[in-house]
Amino acid sequence: MRIEPGLTPRCGGRSSRLSASASAIIAGLVLVACAPSAGLAEASGDTARSVRLEPCGLDGFEGPALCGALEVPENGDSADARLIRLRIVVLPATGPDPLPDPIVLLAGGPGQAATAAAESFARRHARSRNHRDLLMIDQRGTGGSHPLECESGMFSDPKRSLGPAYTDDEIERCRDTLSRHADLRSYTTEDAARDLDAVRTALGYPTLNLDAGSYGTRLALVYMKRYPERIRTASLSGLSPTDYRNPLPHAKASQAALERLFANCAADPACDEAYPRLADDFSRVQRVLANGPVQVETQHPTTGEMVTVEISSDLFAVRTHLLLFSTELSRHLPHLVHEAARDRWEPFVGLATRFAAAVVKQLAIGMQLSVVCSEDHAGVTPLEIREATEGTYLGTAMVERTAAWCALWPEARLPLDFFEPTRSSVPALLLTGELDPATPPRFADRVARHLAAGRVIRLPNSSHLITGDCAHSILAEFINEASTAALDVSCVSTIDRPPYFVPDTP
Repeated sequence: MRIEPGLTPRCGGRSSRLSASASAIIAGLVLVACAPSAGLAEASGDTARSVRLEPCGLDGFEGPALCGALEVPENGDSADARLIRLRIVVLPATGPDPLPDPIVLLAGGPGQAATAAAESFARRHARSRNHRDLLMIDQRGTGGSHPLECESGMFSDPKRSLGPAYTDDEIERCRDTLSRHADLRSYTTEDAARDLDAVRTALGYPTLNLDAGSYGTRLALVYMKRYPERIRTASLSGLSPTDYRNPLPHAKASQAALERLFANCAADPACDEAYPRLADDFSRVQRVLANGPVQVETQHPTTGEMVTVEISSDLFAVRTHLLLFSTELSRHLPHLVHEAARDRWEPFVGLATRFAAAVVKQLAIGMQLSVVCSEDHAGVTPLEIREATEGTYLGTAMVERTAAWCALWPEARLPLDFFEPTRSSVPALLLTGELDPATPPRFADRVARHLAAGRVIRLPNSSHLITGDCAHSILAEFINEASTAALDVSCVSTIDRPPYFVPDTP
């Protein structure tokens, strides 16, 4: 969507000359997306609507951006449903001849706002921006799209800076507050897929290139199932299909990732010298915490005051699990575990507190529960929990927390075929990290069996957050060619993990 005086935004990839008065509107950088054809409107199951896009600024992103909103029914099955506004951001293609199919970001969580990731999204597709717009839509319930956010005492009570993000009472109060202006059963992945096609129609894009990560891959798969003709390519990283059962798979995947970290540290001369018995250190910490929580005095990350926080065995396990999501963060784990085993908890407390606060701020927990409680946790049995968590350091902590919160949250009704695999001939690239503690490669392999034009690329020394030049170059080539057949993936063999942190010694 090139901003240029005298040109309208393209419809189906074409531009047309305008009258002098219309040119003045464009020169003033106020854009209205082309109204879709009757065929597109009919395909979306909605009436034709346009989106007014205006120049805007985005936190953390420098460059031209266009912002707008589209009203959609909260409950698509109700004729008199309230309307909610979806926030839309377009980063226009930078080249002179943009193509008609944008790259659209489907964010993870669930609960992350796509528009909050504008900078990383632009960096990820720097090779493709010359030819294609980048499209971001805050999924309903997140960011600027009727957000379902809850207040957390983590930020008001200094003693909870390392504690649980939410208490059961806070979740119950949040449910009651949000229910006054939102139907919490109308924020599922199916609802989001319908929204995505409504936005595509309103902006006049004939097809989309999906770029999805983590939970966003579920939205991509549902959209592929419902609107197969509207997709040019699908790039999926960290597969979370509809039958994923979040967070059940985390415990064993995280156990495998932790054991790989122990082995990799032992094989690394510098790490092995600094932390020669890392697995024993981890076991020692577990034994200490099994006898009861540890009290640690530390500096609050935002107020700077000294506070006493409590580290329980569950909290230590969950924070360790979260640090494994990123190789940039997990490189610190050997040092954190080594110090904690010697009753020096400050390094662990410092990093875990900052990271936990950042995660909580990113996620609209109400939207997350509307998805997880209806699509993942419904019907989970004690036997499933025991089988999924037995023999793992993470244990049942995450599953029990989810169960407690979902007992308080409304559950939506899903289509009968929701949990069936997505069968598609759309060109699909599936990227999976071999160190992923949440969505390990087996999920990508399972999804790919039903994608006729799909290909799984395993990335060594990579975790859940897949980034870096190698992944970016593969993505750019795939989107350009719309095929995985001849992709150059030779760079995969050169992916190294960041070096483990070893403090300087005097």
